[in-house]
This record gives sequence, C-alpha cells and structure tokens, in this order.
Amino acid sequence: MKLKNTLLLISFLVLLISCNDDSIYVITDDYEIDIQKASGFHNDFTNRYEKKNLMVNAERINLKELFAVLIKTDSTSIKVKSKEFKGDYFTVLIEQKSNEKSVRQQIIEDILNKWDLKLTSKAQPTFKLQIQDTAKFLEHRSNSENETSRIFKNNNSIKIKNTDLSMIAKLMNSEFSKKVLADTTSERINYSFKRNSFEDLKAKMEKELGIEFTKATTPQLTYIIESK
Repeated sequence: MKLKNTLLLISFLVLLISCNDDSIYVITDDYEIDIQKASGFHNDFTNRYEKKNLMVNAERINLKELFAVLIKTDSTSIKVKSKEFKGDYFTVLIEQKSNEKSVRQQIIEDILNKWDLKLTSKAQPTFKLQIQDTAKFLEHRSNSENETSRIFKNNNSIKIKNTDLSMIAKLMNSEFSKKVLADTTSERINYSFKRNSFEDLKAKMEKELGIEFTKATTPQLTYIIESK
C-alpha cells in the first residue's frame, strides 16, 4: 500500500511540474503576461479581448485562437503544427500598460521563446466566395428554424447541415491549402460532397450551388506555428 501511495505522489508531482512548465509569467514596464494551463473539464467560460489597448482575458483559449488575437487575423489563418500544443487550452491574461507603442511583437516573441516554438508565414492563393446564381443556391436551402450549424466528416465525404456561406468558406480553409473568404452571410443550406481536390470541389460548387470563386489579386498570409 505504501508503494502504491508513493507512486501516486510521484505521478502527481510529475504532472504538477509539467503543468508549471507550460505556464508563462512576464511583467515589464509596458505589458504583463500570465498564461496557465486550463482545466480539460472547463465547459463554462468567458473570453474577452480589446484591440486598441491590447488586452486578453481568456478563461479557456487554445494556441490558434490566442495567436489570431495577437497577430490581428482570423483563426483560420493560423496553422498549429506542434503536436504538443494542438489539444491544449490555457487561461490567459495579457495586458498592455499604455497605448504609447505596440507591444504585440514582443509578447509574441516571449510566448514563442518560452514554449520553444517558431512562427513563420507564407502567402496563400486567396479566393472570395459570392453567390452568382441565387436560384441554384436556394435549391439546397435548409428548413431548420434554429441557427445551429452541423458538419459531418468521414474519410471520403463531408456533409454540412444548416450552414451559410461564411461557414462554407471556413470549412474550405480547414480542408485545403488555400485561403477562402466570404464577406457576407447567406441563407443556410444543406449540402454534401466527396473529399476531393480543391479544383474539383470548386467546379462542383460553381455548378450545383451557383457559387462564384473570384481569385484575389493580393494573396492572404497563413501563419504556421511549429516546434523549433
């Protein structure tokens, strides 16, 4: 029994040390950073952000969402390749003490250095989604009265239920190495398609949904976070 208790104590201490190793606390004249590992069972949480005078007060946020706030981009533009952080969530308090200068880059560098990560960016081909043929699009209109969108994925196909144009764009962002944007929402639709190449799906959606893919003249940046 004593051996069992000793092993449990050692396991707890190892876990505690591991959690502490993920924490970050930095305080300077210009900003403060306090990041701790969040509980895996924390379902009820609040996240608040302010852009002008940088402030992040998040009870549960992952690396992708955090860097989207710091870089001032959409989370679909962030790719996390570090397996160590893919499923982790954190409580985060980041506060800029004055608005005299930007501190975003210094804060990003502090976090990257602490967690031994690197951040790179690359230009991605960018497309804008627009409904060209409304009648075709509305042939797939959802009859649901609520605003809940559902996505079902398997190895061969994807089915979307009660999903609007902006959510279709986000789905395509996650599936392909292209940047797809939709400036407006739309009627919600139900639709399914086989997992195939971007060009094949683009042609299918243009034909069946009446969606036009307009290639942007200026590519958007995708940011990649990975281990050093």
